[in-house]
Amino acid sequence: MQDWFFIEARRFAAEALGLDGAAIERAARSGAAGSDRLAALGAVVDALAAASGLDRATLLRRFGATLFGRLAALFPVFFVGERSALDFLAGFERQVHDELRRLDPRLDPPRIECLRPSADRVELVYRSPRGLGDLAHGLVAGCIAWFGDDLELERREDAATGALHFVVSERAAFAARG
Repeated sequence: MQDWFFIEARRFAAEALGLDGAAIERAARSGAAGSDRLAALGAVVDALAAASGLDRATLLRRFGATLFGRLAALFPVFFVGERSALDFLAGFERQVHDELRRLDPRLDPPRIECLRPSADRVELVYRSPRGLGDLAHGLVAGCIAWFGDDLELERREDAATGALHFVVSERAAFAARG
């Protein structure tokens, strides 16, 4: 599964960023060392950002949004019975990350605490030492786009813990909160 991220990063670099094979290979080599392949993704992202002229945060958000569509296409089992982005996001840790940990105990995906305080709102708390919060942001945005729901995405960082808080809510509910 970890290699899947690298395969998709290469696809994204070619298709979405229009980078040539040489730039992609240089980026791939920059992340080849190390035992934590997901941590090495950071080096690949930095190389792709430099090659594309995008800043790291923008690149990660765009990659995350694209990656969600690929996740949906390649792993439809995760979407069986899911009718909305809010429902899918509310069960993400249990349905996706727990399944990944079961399939490959070596994987250490980030922890995502999912809260559903109301039917029109999901709160996600993302914790990871890898510094890929912008990727998570892109994945959440990609989920909203894939389902086609009219949702608002708000992001806050907890400076004390480093956790990212994503609040996803229906636009009417978001407007009512002010």
